Amino acid sequence: MSTDTILTLKSSDNQLFTVEKEIAIKSTTLKNLLEDGCVSPVIPLPNLDSKILTLVLELLNKENDDQKKSIENLEISTLVDLAKAANYMEIKDMLDVVCQRTADLIKDKTVEDVRAIFGIVNDFTPEEEHAIRAEYEWAFEI
Repeated sequence: MSTDTILTLKSSDNQLFTVEKEIAIKSTTLKNLLEDGCVSPVIPLPNLDSKILTLVLELLNKENDDQKKSIENLEISTLVDLAKAANYMEIKDMLDVVCQRTADLIKDKTVEDVRAIFGIVNDFTPEEEHAIRAEYEWAFEI
């Protein structure tokens, strides 16, 4: 394999990863960098740590159905990080799969459950929350 078919990616925690260009161009971000000639010997990805970048690269090497199987047992926090990574790298198919899995996990959950899952602090006053629940009653029916 020649070196012009390999890219080196650098995670936010300074880990280096080699990836075939054929796989890398599944990321619109990397594809655009390549097409625009903006590629240095090492491409920094400051928004991705090595744990998530490893997972992204593993998933890029899999077909869509295999990606779905691979993410079935991931924790919600990892899914959220993976969704951010897929969005940052513009990997639409992966983002779709991860978002669908996340949606499946919160389906039929109460607002309070979803807040707990994502660590969202309720900053509404009781009056504001009551008004929102009244206006969007359909959204709170389970």
